[in-house]
Amino acid sequence: MPPASSFFLYFLLVRRILLAAFLLCPGLMLRAEEPRDEPAGFIPRISVFVPEGQAEIRLSKLVRSSLYETQFDYDFVSGDIGAFLRYKYYGSRQSFTLSAFDRVSFAALESLSLGYDRVRGLSGFVRRPVGLYGRLVLLTEVDRYNVSKPDKPNENADDGRTNLFAKVGFQWGTEDDNFGNRISGDPNDRIKNLFTVARSFAPGGRGLSLGVTYGAPVLDYDYLKVEGEAIQAFDIGRGRLVGRLHGGCFPLKPLAAPGEPTAGLPYQIPATEYFSLGGRDALKGLREAPFGTEEVHVTIEAFLPVFVARNAEFLKVSWDTLYAVVYAGTGNAGVGGSVYTRLGDWRQDAGIGFEVSLRVLRYRVFASALAAREIGGPGSPRFLMTIRTVN
Repeated sequence: MPPASSFFLYFLLVRRILLAAFLLCPGLMLRAEEPRDEPAGFIPRISVFVPEGQAEIRLSKLVRSSLYETQFDYDFVSGDIGAFLRYKYYGSRQSFTLSAFDRVSFAALESLSLGYDRVRGLSGFVRRPVGLYGRLVLLTEVDRYNVSKPDKPNENADDGRTNLFAKVGFQWGTEDDNFGNRISGDPNDRIKNLFTVARSFAPGGRGLSLGVTYGAPVLDYDYLKVEGEAIQAFDIGRGRLVGRLHGGCFPLKPLAAPGEPTAGLPYQIPATEYFSLGGRDALKGLREAPFGTEEVHVTIEAFLPVFVARNAEFLKVSWDTLYAVVYAGTGNAGVGGSVYTRLGDWRQDAGIGFEVSLRVLRYRVFASALAAREIGGPGSPRFLMTIRTVN
């Protein structure tokens, strides 16, 4: 396990490099208009994910046309920690983000292992509007993998490797669509939400996100990844129905050399790039989710208002909006095109939950919860909850 001191020394070094770059980048961008109302002090945002035991803290400072942001991720159970520094410049014709990050993920506590995964790197992200609701995006990133698994030395597929890749994407909808930002933009820089309704939709309740990633063969990887997602919302009476279709594949996925360790699949692809059918972004009720180079899933969420825009006082808290949620999903993941057509292998899950908005002091708090279970699958239901504050 790497000593904590080395992690924070590296973090401080990256911070100095990034701050130096901050002084140079504004001159490279197009001139932006001065904001009319500049908020004073830092803008804190806190998100807590239950029962994973994870927390995300963001501190932002807006200075004229630039936003300086620090993000910390921490897992209370495994001890995983991540640090992100970002400089965002908002121009009149495009925006630019420069990021430095360092993330350490430790092995599961119950395995009693000293293993860890570490990813650190730099990225640059440019977003340029196309029309009123479209955006073209370009992400370039270089990251370094270090893996330590003393008990499983044959699984260190990414140990000591460097990944240099570029992503070209298109997003149609609204700029605050954080699900879309994960696909077409920087997956590290998005606000995580449990339900799709947290997204901002374009006219007609539609949204579209596409991303094509190419890992440059000049370093350790050579792969091509394609990912896309479409959403559609329907108003039914006082409620809303939101459907989501997500799919992805690797048109180029080189095989690993004979005898070379892999991360469970025989391809020379970073383990973090594989598609997974489980988690908050896919089928939420799966406890053992398949992963692979091909994936597709469909989810439907129905939001039924219990009360909307009501200033209800309870426990000295102002309760604004409460929705009951009914969720269902189906999909498949694995290797090969048969993942899409072999319907007998598709997994299904369903669940119920709620989404509530309330105010505590000067903060607005969004709380989302869902209890979901795989239909016909083993194990008990999964309970997921997200608490997010907005200043």
